[in-house]
Amino acid sequence: MIRYGAWQIGFFSAGSPPARPDLFGCSTLGAVTGRQFHSQINSGVYAWGDEVRGCVYSGTYHEVLCGVGKCAFRPSFLLAFFARREGSEEFLQALRALMPDPSVAGGVAYGRPAAPGELSPAAEDVVILLPESAMFTTDFINPLEARGGIYAFDADSPRVLRRLRQPDMPWEAAGSAIGKLRESYKMADEDAELLALSDQYGRNIRLRGSDDGVLASEIFLPEEGYLHARLSDRRTVIDALIEYAQIRQTLVIADSVFSNLLYHPFSVPESTTVVYMPAQIAGGKFSNLVFTAVKR
Repeated sequence: MIRYGAWQIGFFSAGSPPARPDLFGCSTLGAVTGRQFHSQINSGVYAWGDEVRGCVYSGTYHEVLCGVGKCAFRPSFLLAFFARREGSEEFLQALRALMPDPSVAGGVAYGRPAAPGELSPAAEDVVILLPESAMFTTDFINPLEARGGIYAFDADSPRVLRRLRQPDMPWEAAGSAIGKLRESYKMADEDAELLALSDQYGRNIRLRGSDDGVLASEIFLPEEGYLHARLSDRRTVIDALIEYAQIRQTLVIADSVFSNLLYHPFSVPESTTVVYMPAQIAGGKFSNLVFTAVKR
């Protein structure tokens, strides 16, 4: 579906989508607006900024790609939210091939257990906002420190990491190499999620282990180059998020892991909103464990 009009960018808790035909956004794991923290059980809309005029495409991946390809104008920025991880990266690659010039931001909506995230307007796979004239910029930062060394890698597929090797060292099962990193840096249990591998552009890749030492990646591994081991502690990451969120007129999309690591409440400027999602678009590609900012 395509619809042109004035849109309010906003977010809501999973399971409580608002009945607002002008709302563009998705479900999140809580939010911060001004001096208010909204948990995932809160109802209502967490709005960001003034209304934006433009075109919104919503539907399946195929429907939206067909529609965007026929768009009558070329925006300088795209904001995209996805109901699920599956197919999202392939779609983003196809979208970038159709429209290589605009910068892209967004993320994967947070869903209830075993359920996809929810989108507004309601859609099966994806919603995209193409602003007509409003100007947006986007950037991101990686709060994890690159202090675990670099690794060559051997992958079975774009999302299956089999082996890692540091320079002049033998190959190791990926799971074993990551386990040694956790031990050598004596990472606390509460910081277990704050270890990741990143590509050369600083986009983090969250990994899940298996019994045979193979690691499953939540997003695409890079096609070539090295992976950088990154790690940090809870306080350092949350302090970085709080500092990053003090920029006015900014939408901050942070990884949903960070919502569970907060050790004290914090506030943001009234014109800024922080939301939490399982994956973020950073530098035109998906990432985990970063902060992405959309600025007006």
